[in-house]
Amino acid sequence: MRQVEDYLARLPDERRSVLEKLRRLVTSTCPEAVEVFGYGMPGFKYNRRPLIYFASFTNHMSIFAVGYEPINRHRTELADYELRAGTIHFQPAKPLPDALLKTMIRERMADIDAGAAAKSKKA
Repeated sequence: MRQVEDYLARLPDERRSVLEKLRRLVTSTCPEAVEVFGYGMPGFKYNRRPLIYFASFTNHMSIFAVGYEPINRHRTELADYELRAGTIHFQPAKPLPDALLKTMIRERMADIDAGAAAKSKKA
Protein backbone atom coordinates (compact mmCIF):
# COMPACT_ATOMS: atom_id res chain seq x y z
CA MET A 1 0.00 0.00 0.00
CA ARG A 2 1.50 3.27 -1.16
CA GLN A 3 0.51 5.35 1.89
CA VAL A 4 2.16 2.83 4.21
CA GLU A 5 5.30 2.76 2.06
CA ASP A 6 5.45 6.58 2.07
CA TYR A 7 4.95 6.70 5.85
CA LEU A 8 7.74 4.20 6.47
CA ALA A 9 10.08 5.88 3.99
CA ARG A 10 9.96 9.13 6.01
CA LEU A 11 11.17 7.46 9.21
CA PRO A 12 14.77 7.25 10.42
CA ASP A 13 16.35 3.87 9.64
CA GLU A 14 16.08 2.42 13.16
CA ARG A 15 12.39 3.27 13.48
CA ARG A 16 11.56 2.17 9.95
CA SER A 17 13.28 -1.15 10.57
CA VAL A 18 11.24 -1.78 13.73
CA LEU A 19 7.94 -1.02 12.00
CA GLU A 20 8.81 -3.00 8.88
CA LYS A 21 9.57 -5.99 11.08
CA LEU A 22 6.24 -5.50 12.88
CA ARG A 23 4.49 -5.30 9.51
CA ARG A 24 6.04 -8.62 8.42
CA LEU A 25 5.13 -10.20 11.74
CA VAL A 26 1.47 -9.21 11.34
CA THR A 27 1.24 -10.56 7.79
CA SER A 28 2.88 -13.84 8.77
CA THR A 29 0.64 -14.23 11.85
CA CYS A 30 -2.57 -13.23 10.08
CA PRO A 31 -2.26 -13.67 6.31
CA GLU A 32 -5.95 -12.72 5.97
CA ALA A 33 -5.28 -9.25 7.39
CA VAL A 34 -5.80 -6.32 5.04
CA GLU A 35 -3.24 -3.53 5.21
CA VAL A 36 -4.78 -0.10 5.75
CA PHE A 37 -3.72 3.44 6.43
CA GLY A 38 -5.94 5.26 8.87
CA TYR A 39 -5.69 7.85 11.59
CA GLY A 40 -2.41 8.92 9.94
CA MET A 41 -0.73 5.57 10.57
CA PRO A 42 -0.24 2.12 9.05
CA GLY A 43 -2.31 -0.75 10.28
CA PHE A 44 -4.18 -3.92 9.49
CA LYS A 45 -7.81 -4.95 9.64
CA TYR A 46 -9.11 -8.45 10.10
CA ASN A 47 -12.68 -9.22 9.08
CA ARG A 48 -13.14 -5.47 8.53
CA ARG A 49 -12.27 -4.74 12.19
CA PRO A 50 -9.09 -3.01 13.42
CA LEU A 51 -6.46 -5.61 14.24
CA ILE A 52 -3.42 -3.46 14.89
CA TYR A 53 -2.11 0.01 14.03
CA PHE A 54 1.43 1.22 14.65
CA ALA A 55 3.23 4.53 14.55
CA SER A 56 6.39 6.39 15.35
CA PHE A 57 6.26 9.57 17.38
CA THR A 58 8.98 11.95 18.57
CA ASN A 59 9.52 10.32 21.97
CA HIS A 60 8.20 6.78 21.46
CA MET A 61 6.63 4.29 19.13
CA SER A 62 3.15 2.87 19.64
CA ILE A 63 0.97 -0.09 18.89
CA PHE A 64 -2.78 0.54 18.86
CA ALA A 65 -5.95 -1.52 18.51
CA VAL A 66 -4.70 -4.85 19.79
CA GLY A 67 -7.58 -4.45 22.19
CA TYR A 68 -8.02 -3.96 25.90
CA GLU A 69 -8.38 -7.65 26.67
CA PRO A 70 -5.10 -8.83 25.12
CA ILE A 71 -3.28 -5.99 26.86
CA ASN A 72 -4.94 -6.82 30.19
CA ARG A 73 -4.14 -10.53 29.81
CA HIS A 74 -0.45 -9.71 29.33
CA ARG A 75 0.07 -6.86 31.82
CA THR A 76 2.86 -8.75 33.58
CA GLU A 77 4.76 -9.33 30.33
CA LEU A 78 4.19 -5.69 29.38
CA ALA A 79 5.40 -4.29 32.72
CA ASP A 80 8.46 -2.67 31.11
CA TYR A 81 6.33 -0.71 28.62
CA GLU A 82 4.07 2.28 29.04
CA LEU A 83 0.44 1.23 28.67
CA ARG A 84 -2.39 3.54 27.82
CA ALA A 85 -6.01 2.73 26.99
CA GLY A 86 -5.61 0.11 24.27
CA THR A 87 -2.10 1.34 23.43
CA ILE A 88 1.43 0.16 24.11
CA HIS A 89 4.31 2.66 23.96
CA PHE A 90 7.85 1.43 23.40
CA GLN A 91 11.29 2.62 22.37
CA PRO A 92 12.90 1.53 19.09
CA ALA A 93 15.76 -0.05 21.02
CA LYS A 94 13.27 -2.14 23.01
CA PRO A 95 10.43 -3.35 20.79
CA LEU A 96 7.93 -5.88 22.06
CA PRO A 97 9.04 -9.51 21.83
CA ASP A 98 7.86 -11.24 18.64
CA ALA A 99 6.29 -14.16 20.52
CA LEU A 100 4.24 -11.81 22.69
CA LEU A 101 3.09 -9.78 19.69
CA LYS A 102 2.07 -12.92 17.81
CA THR A 103 0.09 -14.10 20.83
CA MET A 104 -1.64 -10.74 21.22
CA ILE A 105 -2.47 -10.60 17.50
CA ARG A 106 -3.96 -14.10 17.65
CA GLU A 107 -5.96 -13.13 20.74
CA ARG A 108 -7.24 -10.01 18.99
CA MET A 109 -8.25 -12.18 16.01
CA ALA A 110 -10.12 -14.52 18.36
CA ASP A 111 -11.86 -11.55 20.00
CA ILE A 112 -12.93 -10.26 16.57
CA ASP A 113 -14.16 -13.72 15.56
CA ALA A 114 -16.08 -14.10 18.83
CA GLY A 115 -17.72 -10.71 18.31
CA ALA A 116 -18.74 -11.65 14.78
CA ALA A 117 -20.15 -14.99 15.97
CA ALA A 118 -22.15 -13.31 18.74
CA LYS A 119 -23.47 -10.72 16.29
CA SER A 120 -24.60 -13.39 13.83
CA LYS A 121 -26.45 -15.27 16.60
CA LYS A 122 -28.42 -12.13 17.41
CA ALA A 123 -29.39 -11.59 13.77
